[in-house]
Amino acid sequence: MDIPWLRQPIDTHLDELTAELHEQWLAFNRELSLGKLRHLDYDSATKKLSWHRPKAENDVAYEDTFMSNCRFVMSPTCSAL
Repeated sequence: MDIPWLRQPIDTHLDELTAELHEQWLAFNRELSLGKLRHLDYDSATKKLSWHRPKAENDVAYEDTFMSNCRFVMSPTCSAL
């Protein structure tokens, strides 16, 4: 079998993956600290990370635009939702 990651020793590969994961954690922590991840909140008292759905800025305008662009025909037997 010609599997690229088997060409090097497993310890070398694991070290590379560990270093890459460490860099990703540092980038995540940096972005969280800078407030770039608005959908995540960290509570330092409980040491918990919580996710929430970001609120749309102009949700009503977006919904109105979306519904006006929808082209559908309701039959007389269908009830409105």
